[in-house]
Amino acid sequence: MKISTNPLVAAISGVSSRNPASLAGLALSTVLASVPAMAESVLQLEEVVVTAQKRVESLQEVPISVSAVDGSKMAEAGIQRLDDLQAYVPNLKMGEGSLGTSIFIRGMGSGVNQGFEQSVGMYIDGIYYGRSQLARVPFLDLERVEVLRGPQSILFGKNSIAGAVSMVTAKPSEEFEAEIGALVAPEDGEYELTGVVSGPITDSLRGRLAVRGYDLDGWMEDIYLDQEMTEKKERFARGTLAWDASENLDVVFKVEQGTFDSENRQRQVVKAGGVPYLQGENDFDLERAMNEGYSENDISNSSLVINYQLGEHTFTATSGYLSYEFEELGDRDASPLFILHTVEAEEYRQFSQELRLTSPGGETVDYIVGLFYQTGDLEYKQTSMLNLATLNLGPNLIGKKAFTSDSDLWAAFAQATWNINDAWALTGGVRYTQEDKSGTRGLCWTLDGQTCTPLTVAGVEPHFGANSLEADRTENSITPLLRLQYHPTDDTMVYASYSTGFKAGGFDATGVTRSDFEFEEEKAKTYELGTKTGLLDGAAELNVALFYTEFSDLQVSTFDGNLGFSVGNAAEAVTRGIELDGRWQLTQGLTLSGALAYLDFEFQDYDDGQCYRGQPTATPGMCSYDGKENIYTPEWSASLRADYQRPLGDSLELRASLDLNFVDNHFITPDLDPVLEQGAYTKINARIGIGSADGSWDVALVGKNLTDELTASFGNDVSLANGAYWKLTDRPRSVAVQGRYRF
Repeated sequence: MKISTNPLVAAISGVSSRNPASLAGLALSTVLASVPAMAESVLQLEEVVVTAQKRVESLQEVPISVSAVDGSKMAEAGIQRLDDLQAYVPNLKMGEGSLGTSIFIRGMGSGVNQGFEQSVGMYIDGIYYGRSQLARVPFLDLERVEVLRGPQSILFGKNSIAGAVSMVTAKPSEEFEAEIGALVAPEDGEYELTGVVSGPITDSLRGRLAVRGYDLDGWMEDIYLDQEMTEKKERFARGTLAWDASENLDVVFKVEQGTFDSENRQRQVVKAGGVPYLQGENDFDLERAMNEGYSENDISNSSLVINYQLGEHTFTATSGYLSYEFEELGDRDASPLFILHTVEAEEYRQFSQELRLTSPGGETVDYIVGLFYQTGDLEYKQTSMLNLATLNLGPNLIGKKAFTSDSDLWAAFAQATWNINDAWALTGGVRYTQEDKSGTRGLCWTLDGQTCTPLTVAGVEPHFGANSLEADRTENSITPLLRLQYHPTDDTMVYASYSTGFKAGGFDATGVTRSDFEFEEEKAKTYELGTKTGLLDGAAELNVALFYTEFSDLQVSTFDGNLGFSVGNAAEAVTRGIELDGRWQLTQGLTLSGALAYLDFEFQDYDDGQCYRGQPTATPGMCSYDGKENIYTPEWSASLRADYQRPLGDSLELRASLDLNFVDNHFITPDLDPVLEQGAYTKINARIGIGSADGSWDVALVGKNLTDELTASFGNDVSLANGAYWKLTDRPRSVAVQGRYRF
């Protein structure tokens, strides 16, 4: 499809040319029919409140490039996890690979390795969720999600060098409320059931209980196993207590337990490359999937937040405990033959404590100071079986790898804003961090499953050297922030900022040689200029941010083309671009919202990057990445959404929404192989429903990807099969019935 130079225009024009499903047409006609009927009353956008700076503030007053999505809107749109959310947030990308999940903001993210923590920090109620596997955790009863772009090194802290995703769960309500919701998509065997009960228990104690069950049979067919693919089963429960202990003291305690399991991932070979056992598998279509495996995940967490009023100041103590474990079986050769299978098992435990003192706000100087401590320990085991008999190379080999990593971190931070006058404000901040880490890794290949045996196999010799490694490291960092804020009018705010980011080094969990065990820290410097403007007397708003970021010593993980990934530090990279988002209340019942992002990512002084197969190079295995982009860096991305509601008589209300999401072409593999470049696409989602005017119930039809775009989120080479490739496909068109009842 030819894409217009203006992505929003391209997205809209693509609708008419693709003849989308009738659901989209119905929703669109409903929305457009109301445009001429401008309301006589004063139009005013609903204020969006965020806590991006650890204070309750209007989104339009926060001098950061941040997007906020309301929890009820996510529930209506069927946004069930982070990968569903990325279409609605500029410069946010998520990729779920075969060995892990990565989050990218502005082209920056972490590769796949159990020794990595994410460059984009994920937080739930202020508790750090830095492990890759936790990006797959489904949403449950959220108040909102805030996505902060650029380094967030002062108030969020740990490793949030590229940005932060902050999730805020719903809190116990002052009055009794209960809700039950369901979603059914019979074609894919998708069923979701949610329930919430909230309200007072005593005069000073309130509680909230939220539960969720989810099942999905899948949308792909395994032609070899004759079964549906991408089967999922998720079960979650969360309980929250809020206690007003005294006039000056309140306490919130939360505990959560959940599982999210899957069978048979949506992977398929898209190019056979002359490999006999892959012949005929050259079509990228949903009827030719071939992959077996499972992923079993258990997570539990608890948190305790204490707020105490010290005069006009607020002292906050946030304690959090997080643990999870998972086991995955993966078909690493992506073929119908039993050649290479891997079982991974991981256990992680984390405790954190933050102490924070916040000034009352609205003073000449507003400030936040605090201390932070976190300790964590990780155990990772991997068992691989290479069936050499299938390749006529000998008996089976069993590889055993064990990795551990322990860390202790403490930090002190402070941020202060000098409100010079009604128009000008100057903010400065700094965070000092010290982190101590220790790691071990053992590797052993055996013929009998017991004795380590030094072996050589043509083409893959480096992978068969047994080793036992251990190391310790200590790192210190100082990350400053400086920001100038100016209000030329009551409705307009302009800001300029300089911020820095730091992500600690660590140990390579999946490497195979002695020389690649440790990797170093990475750093970032970001310059940002932005404005947030209210228009049409509060009926519209427009936000713009220009950014320029320099990264040094990027932590990268690359596939070696055979059996393993190697970790190192790329030299430098620069990312720059512009982000726009806005809302416009056209009538009392019709609101338009949209976002547009331009991104230019470029590696610099990076001479030892991974070559893709067949790439000409002067140095075997090493290729220059100078001037190249990164994985998940589409030049343009855009979204356009219309929300409409109108009364139907005295007791009913019609509610409809339509959104178009455009993503430019981009690479979905770390080695930037042109074979695995995802082409530009536009996806259309829509919802139309009817409900009671008082909001007590509603029923809706929800459609996603209505034009049935066939896209992929990740791809790579097929192990041991030169010239063969596989992809992880995204979900095609789906239509579901959704209903909610509130007591």
